Amino acid sequence: MALKTMTYNARGLQRQLSEIIDIIVENRVDVVLLTETHLREAHKPYIPGFTIHRKDRGTSGGGVAILVKNEIRHRQIMVPSSEMEIIGVQVNAGTRPVNFFSVYKPPDTKLDCDVLHDILSEPQVTVVAGDFNAKHTFWNCSGKNTAGTTLYKFIEANRHVHLSVPTEFTHFPDNGNSPSTLDLVLTNRGHKIARTRVLHSGSSDHLPVYFQVQQFPEIIFPEASLQYHLADWNLFRESLNDATSTAKPALTTDQDIDDAVEKFTSDIVSSLRISVPKKSTIIKPPVLPDEIKRLISTKNRVFVTQRV
Repeated sequence: MALKTMTYNARGLQRQLSEIIDIIVENRVDVVLLTETHLREAHKPYIPGFTIHRKDRGTSGGGVAILVKNEIRHRQIMVPSSEMEIIGVQVNAGTRPVNFFSVYKPPDTKLDCDVLHDILSEPQVTVVAGDFNAKHTFWNCSGKNTAGTTLYKFIEANRHVHLSVPTEFTHFPDNGNSPSTLDLVLTNRGHKIARTRVLHSGSSDHLPVYFQVQQFPEIIFPEASLQYHLADWNLFRESLNDATSTAKPALTTDQDIDDAVEKFTSDIVSSLRISVPKKSTIIKPPVLPDEIKRLISTKNRVFVTQRV
């Protein structure tokens, strides 16, 4: 089982929430690395079935977040201080945990190669993805900028770092400038990712980038709920009668009372198990109507055609 992952510059998580949920559901994404979330403290975005870890800028713009399926065992991890906006989580994957970092480098800041080196030199499999605002012809941009040149030199100097880019542009500026590829994926120790591709979805000026990490996450199975409306109460009554005695118990000490209560409770639970069916609690996020999906798809096709 591969970890299905997506990095996306949402340009506002709150206003894109329904579309992002739809993208997640349609592509069965497990981990989402978001940049430019534009969240404030008062914002409480909710994505059914997912835990959201966020690092807000505190002022306008920016912000990063990581969404992880509730059923995947994981924890947030500390990241070094940097001008870049970074948040990280570690996903349990057997004996080889995977570190995920969502990174946003604002246009007016320097690319922090020291931080990239530190997190990509960890012994765990590490995935660093996001909007680096770094342009270079090596990853299909029409030109180079300072951040792109710096990142290219960093990759060349660190052979354990692997760069993955989609074959299509990921950023289509609103001002009509040439499209470019700003949303990149870095991995360490030769751990290449698979199926990297652009998703033509969402209303941001960036397109989501989907990829798979070939690791097996540790799954937390959802608790099953008892379906009392389908219970066989006759079976429950018979089972409880067989398990309990009509004789008056000898309750002479506190321990006798505790033991009797514990046994009676155990008998009830055992009878419930065989007489009341269970159903796993699975949260299904809402999806956009088909007509809205078609309109978004049409908009993106027109958008890309006009910019290329």
